[in-house]
Amino acid sequence: MLLKQSEVRLNLKKIVDTWKLYLTELYQILLIMLIGGVFGVVVVRIGVSVDSTVEGYVIIGAFIAVCLGMFVKLMSDIFSFGSKFELAISMGCTRREFLSVYWVENVLFAIVEIAAAILFGILETQLGRILYAGTSLSVSLNLTSFLLNYKVITGLSLLAPAVGMFLGTFMLKFQRKAFWVLWAIWMTAFLGCGKISNIVTKNPDSMLSNIIKGIPALFKTIAGPVWILLFIAVCAVLFLVSAVLLRRQEVR
Repeated sequence: MLLKQSEVRLNLKKIVDTWKLYLTELYQILLIMLIGGVFGVVVVRIGVSVDSTVEGYVIIGAFIAVCLGMFVKLMSDIFSFGSKFELAISMGCTRREFLSVYWVENVLFAIVEIAAAILFGILETQLGRILYAGTSLSVSLNLTSFLLNYKVITGLSLLAPAVGMFLGTFMLKFQRKAFWVLWAIWMTAFLGCGKISNIVTKNPDSMLSNIIKGIPALFKTIAGPVWILLFIAVCAVLFLVSAVLLRRQEVR
């Protein structure tokens, strides 16, 4: 029992020490999120000023901020995972301890990013009332509400760190081969989404269009607790795969 308590204290100390080490990265990501959020506010303001026919404006800055923050963190995980792994191992961490601490740290990262985006969304809403005071414009769409859904918060907090950890491990293990695989997947998804969007736009009544339109309704039929269990299961699988890939990974 005493041994387990000492192990818990040791792991908590490692989490705190690692958190302090990565605070600079967190500050940089929060700054990038702020820039992205402000960019969204400016774009909406310009759009409303140019088009006099619009009857409302969109609260989109928080959504852009969180998407940008998650993307930057994912890229950081992919390309800096190896250096963090080697640093941790050289400091005496085992591979299991490193993965556990790394995942917890990234969950905290994700929670802070989401909280920052929600806070920005609240400020953006208040700013909109000031910018458009005296006009007939009202909020036509507030994407900040998307971030207030507990399923979205849970999904981003659990899945984003797990996916980043897995992709970072994949890149560390297979190096250049992994890079080209990820690049091929990225380009296929990018070009495929563009083609699908064109098909749906040109043929709104096609079978593909109906299937895509039915996906949100299908998701709504799944209960919240089921989603959380699915998130946890996916995280567990990605964690185990990452652990297997790192099991015999050499440290330079």
